[in-house]
Amino acid sequence: MNKMNLLKQAQQLKQRMEAAQKEIESLRVEGSSDRGSVKVVMTGDKLLSSIEIDPKFLSSSNTVELEQHIVSAINEASKKAEKQASKKMKSLTGGFKIPGMGF
Repeated sequence: MNKMNLLKQAQQLKQRMEAAQKEIESLRVEGSSDRGSVKVVMTGDKLLSSIEIDPKFLSSSNTVELEQHIVSAINEASKKAEKQASKKMKSLTGGFKIPGMGF
């Protein structure tokens, strides 16, 4: 009887984790650089959705500067996505790290 209860709990946890993963994938986070001159939007699973560059910034910056600001905005969004995903998964697992989850 104890094995059946444990199996049922594991199955429920799996279902909640799959739902959380879908929620994470649908999450959108924004990163920006140079006071919003460069903005990126990334999903919770760290896929880049969009990049927005202020035309005024384009005309006043060089290629190297623009590249640095794009990288900075992406890194900021990536950190936010990681933090949100980690927070969501920890709420399900109670802080217990599950191998292979990466959070």
